[in-house]
Amino acid sequence: MEHNEKWEIVLENGKANRPYGIRTENGFICFMIDIFHYAGQEKRFQEELSENMANARLIAAAPDLLKAIENVTQDGGTMEYLEMHNPSLRVKLEQALEQSKNRS
Repeated sequence: MEHNEKWEIVLENGKANRPYGIRTENGFICFMIDIFHYAGQEKRFQEELSENMANARLIAAAPDLLKAIENVTQDGGTMEYLEMHNPSLRVKLEQALEQSKNRS
């Protein structure tokens, strides 16, 4: 699989906070876990929904994150070198993650 391929979050029947899976133009690459709601467990349910969406965003950002890492490591520097000499590393990774959020 090409890492420059666009990965998108597919929502469960249009529900904004319930990711169903992650797909590319070639099909699904993974499915997210189903979160069940039980009486008296609203807090747990909401926390698990939030965590599941965060996981989906992180997975969908994988190609962008890899590209950002490749861009900042072209000089062959180690992560320690990059953290010390390339302060834009965090910014680039955060931008890639934000781009993935805008896809969902």
